[in-house]
Amino acid sequence: MAFILAVVVSNFVVFIFKQVIFSDMYRPSKYFELFESYKLYLVPGVRLHSLNSFPSGHTTTAFTLFFAVAITLKKKGIKFLCFMLALLTGYSRVYLSQHFLVDVTFGSVLGSGAVLLAFHYSKYFKKPGLERALINSAKNNTSSDTPVASETPGMAV
Repeated sequence: MAFILAVVVSNFVVFIFKQVIFSDMYRPSKYFELFESYKLYLVPGVRLHSLNSFPSGHTTTAFTLFFAVAITLKKKGIKFLCFMLALLTGYSRVYLSQHFLVDVTFGSVLGSGAVLLAFHYSKYFKKPGLERALINSAKNNTSSDTPVASETPGMAV
């Protein structure tokens, strides 16, 4: 439940930042094309975007996913692996000239922060039997919606 909350919150914040607050923020390729004389290295075959740079949605999602997995597991090796996978996701966004370092850094903080907040607040909403009731409700909703003959109005059995 906390993981879903973290994903929803982090993705909502990324959407607001990218589409509303910083909708005209250039990505590296466009920025260097317009404002710098330095020729930016571009990886062949990568389709470059021009706008909506801040924050990195890929990095936010990676840190949300891998940080949530890491804090629920006990093995330090797997926690380290999760951190490295999230870090490599951020690195790849900069390497591919899709984001600046600040985009990736903010995305990592946002993803990790969303997980911490979600896990913290999920403790307050955890009620005995609530998760069991939600699972049973989901099972009941996926069963056939066709009424049984005894439940159909006007029919006697």
